[in-house]
Amino acid sequence: MNSPHPDVNAFFDQQLSAVEADAVRAHLADCAQCQRELHALMQLDARVEALEARRPATWKRVVPVVVLAAATLLGVFFATREQPAKPSPLVQLTGPRHLDARVSWRDGDVWRPYEPARGAASVDVVPLTTLAALEQGGDRSALAGALILSGSLEQARRVLEGLPDSAQRSADLAAAALALGRADDALELAQDALELEPNNARALWNKAVAARALGFTAVAARTFGEVAALREPGWADEAVAQQRALDERWKRTLDVHQRMLDAAAAMALDGTPMPDALIRAAPGPSRMYLTYALRLARDRASVEALMPVAVTLDALNGGDGAQASVRRAAAADFKARAKLLPELRAFFVDFLRGLSGWGIAPRLTTKERGLGADTAAFIDRVVTREKNEDVVLVLLLSMQAQDHFEAFSRAVAGADDVWFTAALDLERGKRAVAAARASEAERVWLEVARSGPAFRRMQARERLAMLYADEHRAAEAQREAIEALALAREQGDVVAQLRLLWTLGNAARFRNLGALSQAALEERALWQPESCESRRYLGESVATMEVAMLEPRRARAALERAASCGDPLSIVGAFSFADVMRLDPHDGDGAKLTAMLVPLRTEADEAQRVFVDHIEGRALLDVDRERGEALLRKSIVAARKLGGVDAMTLKVQAYGYGLLRSDAARRGDFPALFALTAEELGRPIPDGCVLVVEVQDDRVAVAGRDRSGQIAGAFQRVPLTRRHRQGLEADEISAVVSSIATRTGDGCELLVYAGYPLHGRGAWLPDALAWSYATGIPKRAALPGRTVVVSDVEAPPELGLKPLGSWSTGVPVDDRITGAQATPERVLSALGDAAYVEFDVHGQVNTGSEDTAALVLATGANGHSLTAARVAQAKLNRHPVVLLGACRAATAAPYMHEAWSLPRAFAQAGARSIIAAPVDLPDGEARRFFGPLTERLLRGESPASALRDERVKWLAANGAPWVRQVLVFE
Repeated sequence: MNSPHPDVNAFFDQQLSAVEADAVRAHLADCAQCQRELHALMQLDARVEALEARRPATWKRVVPVVVLAAATLLGVFFATREQPAKPSPLVQLTGPRHLDARVSWRDGDVWRPYEPARGAASVDVVPLTTLAALEQGGDRSALAGALILSGSLEQARRVLEGLPDSAQRSADLAAAALALGRADDALELAQDALELEPNNARALWNKAVAARALGFTAVAARTFGEVAALREPGWADEAVAQQRALDERWKRTLDVHQRMLDAAAAMALDGTPMPDALIRAAPGPSRMYLTYALRLARDRASVEALMPVAVTLDALNGGDGAQASVRRAAAADFKARAKLLPELRAFFVDFLRGLSGWGIAPRLTTKERGLGADTAAFIDRVVTREKNEDVVLVLLLSMQAQDHFEAFSRAVAGADDVWFTAALDLERGKRAVAAARASEAERVWLEVARSGPAFRRMQARERLAMLYADEHRAAEAQREAIEALALAREQGDVVAQLRLLWTLGNAARFRNLGALSQAALEERALWQPESCESRRYLGESVATMEVAMLEPRRARAALERAASCGDPLSIVGAFSFADVMRLDPHDGDGAKLTAMLVPLRTEADEAQRVFVDHIEGRALLDVDRERGEALLRKSIVAARKLGGVDAMTLKVQAYGYGLLRSDAARRGDFPALFALTAEELGRPIPDGCVLVVEVQDDRVAVAGRDRSGQIAGAFQRVPLTRRHRQGLEADEISAVVSSIATRTGDGCELLVYAGYPLHGRGAWLPDALAWSYATGIPKRAALPGRTVVVSDVEAPPELGLKPLGSWSTGVPVDDRITGAQATPERVLSALGDAAYVEFDVHGQVNTGSEDTAALVLATGANGHSLTAARVAQAKLNRHPVVLLGACRAATAAPYMHEAWSLPRAFAQAGARSIIAAPVDLPDGEARRFFGPLTERLLRGESPASALRDERVKWLAANGAPWVRQVLVFE
């Protein structure tokens, strides 16, 4: 028997050049043995992929292209010429469906009863002949749907990513994401489809499934109702059943919580033990109310009657903390407490009545009166005269533990109860935040989140989410909000769930995750239909996202909905309204804005008042330039005086300078772009060829200074004739910028100053230019040092990553860090005296810890990820050139006020030049591209020129466009 063609395996792994791949493809057409070999490889990989369908969302530098078990299908991925689409073959899929998501492939979307697979991958059997026929017919969208149903999810994603943008494509990508267990991604993709086609049944269905998976039951129910209204055979009936079940679930949750509150209040005031079923439904609030009941009991018998409640709670939470609390309370001197008790009970009644602000409060039957105006004096008296548990109780109920922190600390120590100890730690963290010791607060709350009682863990994660949001660490804020929300659901605390839906919606909005943000806030609004605050904040958040997508009319409509219940808009709404005024001005807008800003200025703190000035200047710049510019400059100066360290003051400066640059270009004052950039940086712009680009909504401004010092520029408002996911697209920007960039960069290297949304994006400047992004950090002179290469890393096996070798195989290396030794700690320690650093590793994005990429290394003392935050703390003393050979390593955080990424972090740490890409790197091609580039860099050539030369050479010979995304950061 002859051996298979030697390149079949390399062809399967997509490691051949285009010419080599064509040769193997031609051979496969007539070689049955090689077809069988390829078939076996594909079947093996398909089985592996089905087993790994729920592996972590990790971007790989190598993604094996496993297509189908028929050689004819390979053209889908490797052929460079398009085939005309033919009608899809008719297929009858039988039996129940095993994937809850829907696909756009007509034959795969015929309704069948849903039956989740048990103990096996949830896939349907799609005949290989069908897959082959779909490929031969050129119907790539149908092929992708068939691949999703059959469990070949990575292959389906690659097919879909090669198709033009459409509702059908986004709906199918959502289906693939759901099959992989990535409901948050699916929600965004389904919403993308609905933006293009509001009644797309597949997109609506997939959105509903994603919302249900994320716990947004009310949103899921409503969305299934929208599917039912389309009256599709089979699907409509299932959608109705889903809608009813989900509506019943969230309404039952509210009903159970209300009954729990009623029973908890009765337990605290009347001594009636809570029913076991309600305790199990809400163990967190039940534990809290047991604490109150024990301190409000009139005698020992009343305390001991609550022991069954404690037994149930300890069975749910572990340990015997609740029972120990009952025993301590039973040992109290009730005669000595008799005088305090009436006031303590009245104080508690006031607390219960105050809960009505959430729309969910106990229905009190007691005739006991509250303290009213005597509350402050009562608190002072308890703090100075009473004993441990009473002091703790009163300070927690009144939320005044911070005002009496020392007394609170002593009382907790005397109480000797882990429930109170964890509460003290939560308060200790708040105290640290108030003293500007955020890292201390983070450490304390993380410890409670790891080891405290479940209810306190939920509270700790909620506070971490708020802390991270305040520090604009949006990815971490979102992660903690999701974790806290899961705990709040587990603990049965509906009020905490409502708070956390707001926190999650806010964090997701900062990350430009519009669908997740809207779903979280809509869930809260649906649970609180009478809450003006919930409806207002939902409308404001939707408006913010519509502005980002350059949809001012829809943003205006969202703001009108937000204001419909009568409450004034918040600072978030006013900011969006200012942008609506700039994008789509209406008569009377100025008066509306003035009315909005009056209460904001009255109620704002100092930093917020600075931001309000910015909002007014932002809105007026087009209609009253002198006044608008004065307000923007005033707010910039005030922000700097405040220290400019928190997110709000940083935004005032970044946004203000951006608007001033855009306005200067609009007036034709292009030299002002250089002056304003230097003023913002606090240092002169370097000599040489420089390009300053400013993108503000639909406006593109550019100014270039060539090697003779001549300045030219352009300004243009881009007609909003297409849909924008997040600001202007690269081709729209390039159309304005290219001619100025070409003229400026002729015969020299071009340094480009560009902030959000351009920083870290490729393919928007001409390929023949040698250019680099300016990070805004002064460039350091090169110093002699070692060559350090990180490769062949032993990544955590649970990530399922294939091993990678080094590109620098033919060059001398002083320190090659490999295998299990390549931990973040070991790598960082080696960078201090390096003059050249190369990472040949995998990259990750959306790790949950940052919004930037991270490098995947071996597991060390603090995990395997080398993040931007860790890099920024390092000291690269020899100011090296750093090559990041990892997928998406240049991915920047979606922050409008600062450019934050791995390259930016390396520059902050001391690197003088960083090379990285914001896209996936195909390993076979990348190895051939970066090898010659590495040799040039080690010879001392300029990174921008070396990259330009290799890019031009590569595009001429191979045409693979990914090299246009490889970037230099200075």
